[in-house]
Amino acid sequence: MRSICLAIGLAFVLDSAPAVARPDIDNLILAGELSEAERAIHAELAEARDLPPAREQKLRDLLSSIQSVSGQFDVPYQQMSRELKELIPDLSIQDVTRWEKDDVLEHMLIDGEQCYFWAWRFDLFQLSEEARQRAGIVLERGPGSVSDSLIREVIAAAALSPTPFVCPRSIQVSFSYFEDVSAVPDGEVIRAWLPIARRNQFQDRIEILKSSVADYLPPQRAHGVANVYFERPVNKSEADNTAWATYFSKPDEAWIKPIKNGSVFTNDYQIYQIVFRYSAVGLYRDIDPATIRPWDDPELERYTGETDNIVFTPYLRDLAHRIVGKESNPYLQAKAIYEWTCRNITWTNPIFSFDNHADQTARLRRGDCGSKAQLFMALCRLLGIPARSQGGWRIEPGRQHTQHTWAQAYFEPYGWLPVDPDAGSHFIDHPEEKVRFFHFGNRLPYRLVIYDDDSPFFPLPIHPQTGDGGPQLGSFEWRGGSIETTVKIDTEVGGVP
Repeated sequence: MRSICLAIGLAFVLDSAPAVARPDIDNLILAGELSEAERAIHAELAEARDLPPAREQKLRDLLSSIQSVSGQFDVPYQQMSRELKELIPDLSIQDVTRWEKDDVLEHMLIDGEQCYFWAWRFDLFQLSEEARQRAGIVLERGPGSVSDSLIREVIAAAALSPTPFVCPRSIQVSFSYFEDVSAVPDGEVIRAWLPIARRNQFQDRIEILKSSVADYLPPQRAHGVANVYFERPVNKSEADNTAWATYFSKPDEAWIKPIKNGSVFTNDYQIYQIVFRYSAVGLYRDIDPATIRPWDDPELERYTGETDNIVFTPYLRDLAHRIVGKESNPYLQAKAIYEWTCRNITWTNPIFSFDNHADQTARLRRGDCGSKAQLFMALCRLLGIPARSQGGWRIEPGRQHTQHTWAQAYFEPYGWLPVDPDAGSHFIDHPEEKVRFFHFGNRLPYRLVIYDDDSPFFPLPIHPQTGDGGPQLGSFEWRGGSIETTVKIDTEVGGVP
């Protein structure tokens, strides 16, 4: 996608460059010459003795970003066209060219080769009605595809409760990690950040039930991301994963699924597990917009400004004002932004983006849960409404647990309220208003919140995280670089804690 190539250069390379003449990294990226750009970055890092720390960090971030983009756009033209022609027998070159031009067939020019996004097929049929019809594909849409019973449960409980915090649940989570350390020399130290429930107004009674590492740094309340941190040396010569293989063949906990693939129990893997339990509650308030007051806390000002991925472009400014019109109540402004996002942004697989992410989501009318949340945040911030991200996992009965990101908006006197335009998109045409706007300011108890704001891991990693798991999956690294995270997640939802 052309916008992605442009974004890389804008996000990372427009800082002051060293005086030494070298290939222009901006132009290399804009031309899709990512391998040449990588070589130029490595050369600058190796040659510059007094490289400013900020410049060095941006170059290293750029390397990680290029690798992520190259990994996502890894389908060659011949493979894409062969697979698409199997679904649409009368496919023509003109069809492909038109869908590329319309940005519904996601592609990038990388090192002179036209490459396609790994999930191009799913996204194409999400975005193009023509492609769906010609392939004979029917999508399930609307509230009929997702049950509203859990929402009704929370609304009904709140009607009988003196508090809006209702439907308490006890939730258990197991994160099991299988880290391939075959490339890490013995004696080197692995640094690890494992996610855990973050204590906030919706989660408490957090208890670690089991940890394969006894000596760890527990989560720090002052930091936005909740993780336990530990360091462990590599010693493959004395490693023995027999006990792990026995445990995962039939785990002690009935709710943890066994593992059938024994390849992860060789001595080239370090295995870690953390099992914890926490209490979670749902929230429902029927807020009267007339009760909203102006906020006056200086600490909230940082949630009304720009970030690397939220840039107040003219397009976004115009869009925000078109959505809210003459409405001046911040609660109703945010509600209008929520409804517009639910109705207009089609869910597609996440594509690694580097700058103006919110602007790109708004223009292309697509994105995953994080993209929708970020766009909502950007439009709110443009109007002076404090907004920030929140995320972790969806752990709903009868559904597979999934990584999830949503937003929060601040309204005086209610404080930070959860806003989930991705989950809400399934109900935005529901005939009952309480269900239709439930995910604007309310929440189900079936969530695992790991972070309350975009914050780095603590302590700070040395290397950028490999992959796109973020704080929901944790991170591993050693002195030589980041390690790809392989994680198995099991969950169980209980009744009242």
